[in-house]
Amino acid sequence: MITVGVVTAFVLAIAVLTHDRDGLDFGAREVHRAVAERDRRTGPLGTVVP
Repeated sequence: MITVGVVTAFVLAIAVLTHDRDGLDFGAREVHRAVAERDRRTGPLGTVVP
């Protein structure tokens, strides 16, 4: 019975640690952040603004 509890706790911990709210994997999340950062620095005419 203790083994079942330990296995359940382990699976629950893995599920919590690997859950991603927006459904993106780590690589896609980094690309998404980079695009958002670039878009924040881009002016209305497509030029990069400081």
